[in-house]
Amino acid sequence: MKILSLYVENFGTLHQFSLTPEDGKNTLLRPNGWGKSSLAVFIKAMLYGLPASTRRSLIENERKRYTPWQGGTFGGSMDVELSERRVRVERTFGAKESEDTLSLTDLDSGVELPIDHTVTLGEAWFGVDAAAYERSTYISQRPMDESDGNLSIHAKLNRLADATDDIAGYDHAMELLEKQRKYYAVSGGRRGAIADDEEALARLETQMEDCRAHMVAAKAEEARLERLLSDLQACKEDGASLLAKEQELLRRGEQQAKVQVLRRMVAQYDQTEAEMTGLMRSLGGRLPTEQTIETLRLLEQEITATASLEQQVSLRCAPTQPLANELGELAALLGDAIPDEAGLNQLREVAESAKAAHWQLQAQTSKDASPKGEKGGEELPSFPDARRLRHFLAQYPVQKAQADKRTAELERGYREGLKRVEQLQDSCKKRKAALLIALTATLVVSGVVSIFQPIAGFAVLVLGFAVTGVCLSRWRKAEAHCGDEQAELQELIAQRDAHRQEAAQLQEQWLGACARIREVLGVAVSDAEAALSAMDDYEAKRARAEAHQREREATREQWRAQLSALQEQAEREGARLCQLWVWGEIPSPENAPIAVERLAQRAARYAQLRQEWADAEQQRRQLGEKLQELQQQREAQLAGCEQPPQSGAAGWLQERGEQIRRLQKSCEQQRAEIVAYAQENDLSAQQLSQQDEQPPLDGERLRQAREELEA
Repeated sequence: MKILSLYVENFGTLHQFSLTPEDGKNTLLRPNGWGKSSLAVFIKAMLYGLPASTRRSLIENERKRYTPWQGGTFGGSMDVELSERRVRVERTFGAKESEDTLSLTDLDSGVELPIDHTVTLGEAWFGVDAAAYERSTYISQRPMDESDGNLSIHAKLNRLADATDDIAGYDHAMELLEKQRKYYAVSGGRRGAIADDEEALARLETQMEDCRAHMVAAKAEEARLERLLSDLQACKEDGASLLAKEQELLRRGEQQAKVQVLRRMVAQYDQTEAEMTGLMRSLGGRLPTEQTIETLRLLEQEITATASLEQQVSLRCAPTQPLANELGELAALLGDAIPDEAGLNQLREVAESAKAAHWQLQAQTSKDASPKGEKGGEELPSFPDARRLRHFLAQYPVQKAQADKRTAELERGYREGLKRVEQLQDSCKKRKAALLIALTATLVVSGVVSIFQPIAGFAVLVLGFAVTGVCLSRWRKAEAHCGDEQAELQELIAQRDAHRQEAAQLQEQWLGACARIREVLGVAVSDAEAALSAMDDYEAKRARAEAHQREREATREQWRAQLSALQEQAEREGARLCQLWVWGEIPSPENAPIAVERLAQRAARYAQLRQEWADAEQQRRQLGEKLQELQQQREAQLAGCEQPPQSGAAGWLQERGEQIRRLQKSCEQQRAEIVAYAQENDLSAQQLSQQDEQPPLDGERLRQAREELEA
């Protein structure tokens, strides 16, 4: 198998990382913690997946250890080459093994390949399981368990060692020698490799006799070949005659091709001339001058301006125009009852009387609305949730104190747990350093001592390994203890976050209560005591307001009878206004003077609009006559033209004139080219007009004769 490329979406510290290995050995030189070991585990995971584990240690639980720190999709893809077949492996991993996904795609055809879930990809491709892969191709950072003796790689190596021992054995060697002897010569008859070689030698001698007979036949064939060469010389002479005829045929064909080219040039010239004639016919047989085009352009500009002005005047005169709408509204409002100056003065007098009576009634009503005994009353807002709010304010100090105490306890526990974890991490680092120092010292000391005393060096090596084993055991215990402390710290952090949410909810309830008091009572409170005091003030004021309301009800009936006289006077003045007002809805007494003045303004506006309407109609008729005269002048300028455009005729004439001039120039150029081509190729007008009188040579017969000669 050959790895073509890798893509890591998220795996440990690796994020959106791509790698295309080169042929041969590849070296990945990166600083510590970059993710080199994570990349090796990623390749193994693409082949064998990530095993499920319930262990809390990150060293032994690879799924938990390499879960992306930054979040996102956990997994990636790997392109490999297997037996001249390119395959893409895509895997994603979840929190559990049942959430993993796997897909195989053929990169050449794009077809998704079937997957056998009973075995892993590594077992199907290499024939070894994950444990054997870790001990042969991939070296993990976690400690190896050498107690497993049934690894597939061990079984393969054992079978190879057994086969080597059998070949080296004496009995097996003698058996092989006996088999070779029987292969070369078998007793009791002519059998074996030697007899087979003798039979092959006899067959070769027979073949040599056959070859001598073939050499005699070859000499006869040489004589026949000489006769054929003489016949070939005669055919070459006939071929020379055919070649002369073919050259004549080629000359006639070239002449005919030149005539055809000349005919096409003449046809193109005729087409261009016909197009120019058609354009001249559409312009009445005359080419427009610059003065004609400029005159027509000025006429069209004046026609456009006059039409635009006529359209504006027509819009002013149209029924849908605001001017016409306003005139129609005034006509519908005033009709035949257009008031004169005397009628307007009478209306003004009645309107002022009605307004005065109405304002006297309003003033008396406003004055008597708050008689003696009612003034000083206080309107308090409604507070339906006062009872529930009072209960919350009474309980809030106790709940706040409990929440602060619990927060302090959780923060203290978090700091102590964090300190313990940091101490355990420092201890793990020290134990790991001691392990490395012990192992290095053991190897160095045993190597130095072995130079002079091999036995003593071996003893030092054994003693050093024992000390290293003790350091390794203590380091593993410290790692496990550190993992447990980290888990407890995470649980404590979760409790602290949950308590912070509860405290935040309590604070939101307190802020909501303060906002409710400020909204209803208009009082800003800073603590629960001030809030309860504000609630007490509200209830006291509410009681006083209810008592004052009862006192005001007793005095209302005294002033209601005083309004009757003023109401009767206001009704009489209003009736007079109703008798005189005949222009739609009757205005109210307080707005009657304004309505009279507005009526006078509308009457004056009505007379003004009628005069403006008449002026606009006169202007529209004059513009229509001018536009018709300009149209007649334009038609006179375009007399003889076929289907000129309704607008832009000047540009149309100019474009047609330029096109005709271009066609005239093209005709002159094509005529010159036709004359030059005819003179260059010595062609006459007679050759152009008549068909070829000389029949061409029979090309088919010449071809058949050449094929016979070639055969």
